[in-house]
Amino acid sequence: MHAKESAMTKEEFAAGLTAAVNINGVSLLPDTVFRQVRGWDSLCSLLTIEFVDETFGQQLSGRQIASATTVADLWELVSAPRG
Repeated sequence: MHAKESAMTKEEFAAGLTAAVNINGVSLLPDTVFRQVRGWDSLCSLLTIEFVDETFGQQLSGRQIASATTVADLWELVSAPRG
């Protein structure tokens, strides 16, 4: 993980995810329940996996996405110390 990504805040993660999934008129915030966002679909989940891979170099699984409720939950999954 690069230093820039490791210092990413929840708000920066939400903004990056917003750009990655690109749902017209939708701005994701840390407390957004992403699956309830109009336009969220399986493609958005795949784009989330790609965003996390490119940004953090981590593989996020569909199961992990399914276990998350909010954008902040996703951020916690990728920002938690690994080891």
